[in-house]
Amino acid sequence: MQNIKFFDAPVGIIITGDKRLEMPQYMDIGIYTQSLMLLAREAGLHTAPQGWWRNWHTVCHKHLDIPEEDEVLVGMSMGYANTDAAVNKLYADRAPMEDVVKFYS
Repeated sequence: MQNIKFFDAPVGIIITGDKRLEMPQYMDIGIYTQSLMLLAREAGLHTAPQGWWRNWHTVCHKHLDIPEEDEVLVGMSMGYANTDAAVNKLYADRAPMEDVVKFYS
């Protein structure tokens, strides 16, 4: 339930896009989101992308005055990480790069 409070971050961002978007534009949104996260980190801020907000698009549309032709794509929390918070101490195993990436030469 911390998603709805943007994990107590001082900034909450909702990224939207035209409902007519197709796969190439979704990739552009991903690139934009990553760039925003990297720029924030460069400025000393932390971010957390939140796909959870897609489930609450009707609430976002109602309270944020988002046009009907746009859809909620992703949310993002932005601020300074609370390093003492339990959630920031979680570790998720990741597959080795060799298992998910194939390089061609």
